Amino acid sequence: MNISSRTPEGEPHRCPVCLNSLRIEPSLTDDGVCPVCGHLLWFPQVDRAAISVRGERIKRIEPAINAGEVESSEVPEHSLDRLLTEAGTKERPLLDCRDVVKESKGRQIVGANWLHVDQNEIVAILAPNHSGKTALLEAICGLDHSTSGTVHFDGTDVTTWPLHQRARLKLSWIPRDFNVFCRLTVEQNLRAVLQYGKLSKSNMALRINALLSWSDLEVHRDELSIRLASGAQRRLQFARALALRPGLIVADEPFTGIDPVGIRQIKDMILQLPCWGTSVLFADHQEESAEIASRVYCIANRNVVLLPPMAV
Repeated sequence: MNISSRTPEGEPHRCPVCLNSLRIEPSLTDDGVCPVCGHLLWFPQVDRAAISVRGERIKRIEPAINAGEVESSEVPEHSLDRLLTEAGTKERPLLDCRDVVKESKGRQIVGANWLHVDQNEIVAILAPNHSGKTALLEAICGLDHSTSGTVHFDGTDVTTWPLHQRARLKLSWIPRDFNVFCRLTVEQNLRAVLQYGKLSKSNMALRINALLSWSDLEVHRDELSIRLASGAQRRLQFARALALRPGLIVADEPFTGIDPVGIRQIKDMILQLPCWGTSVLFADHQEESAEIASRVYCIANRNVVLLPPMAV
């Protein structure tokens, strides 16, 4: 992690904007911002060389992913027994989906034998269009119920809970559509969410400044969100989703309809989320999207398959 206010050993940390001395690590201050001027004090370093190598490995499965021709026998899934054993020796998964099946008119849309997301982890689901990605994410978030199976979030069985109840457990949902509050400004979009956080006016202002800085929307603070470009609207969606510090953000095709520069910005933002203690689960149909993920699933024959490390 790169802490912009770090000084030589033995000297106090200082905010690079107002030069306020910080007696504790900036990463441990509330929201990681300077308590005086609200400057965002730290950002993770993005290792683009490692991402590039990972992207090349992802491209090996490009033809099969795009054509929907991945077979379970061709992409061997990790041994479920071994994974369960490993999981038992670690902290419990933040999100734990077991035997989740979504059906429509007696036909299986998608199924997941075991899908999990750990603390501070980025997980991707790769699959072509119309393969059941959105149906699976909606079942995870509570927008729709699965036909069978269980969904546990932060140790709680939320299988039958609707979205608003799961949100109280710190789960945020970002749909594929740009669902910003069009008649509100960028700052008002953030305030609309933060009003449920029981923050003081000063802390709310600090958090808004930090979120605007993180999402590179400071110059658009007073602009109506409907006038933002698609990439800026998506960054606003992520800033709004992060406002109350969720444990998990679930995003459906977050790079759809965005130019390459905007995609790079959003990837950088997603890479920074674990530093706030927020995990990310997203689904997409472009193999380049998975280069930022620590674990990658694909959907083959309507079933979620965990890709082996050699493939990702």
